[in-house]
Amino acid sequence: MTDDSKRHDPFAAEDDGKVANLVSKFKPKPKPKAKENPEPRTNVSVVAAQRGFVDRSPKEPAAPLKPLQFRLTADEVEAFNEQALKEYGNEHGGKIKLFRKMMQQYLEINS
Repeated sequence: MTDDSKRHDPFAAEDDGKVANLVSKFKPKPKPKAKENPEPRTNVSVVAAQRGFVDRSPKEPAAPLKPLQFRLTADEVEAFNEQALKEYGNEHGGKIKLFRKMMQQYLEINS
């Protein structure tokens, strides 16, 4: 059998130890005050446009998209990348735009 006199009783008389005295001195933090004039709720896209953010959510394509993968020499790839950078800058989708432009010109010539 165990000796029950050595067990901790949480409902016993208060402990006068250092920890209990320190804990009792803590005071709860005051609750933050609410803003007097909160901003009115507006649509997120309206706020984003006012702050200068660009809507980059993916648009639904007019036709289904499929990947086109092929290999080129390193020099050809470098020349293509330089041309895309020259025409479209560091713009997102510059290589795709250049390829579409080239394809359009090819189709116009061969039709």
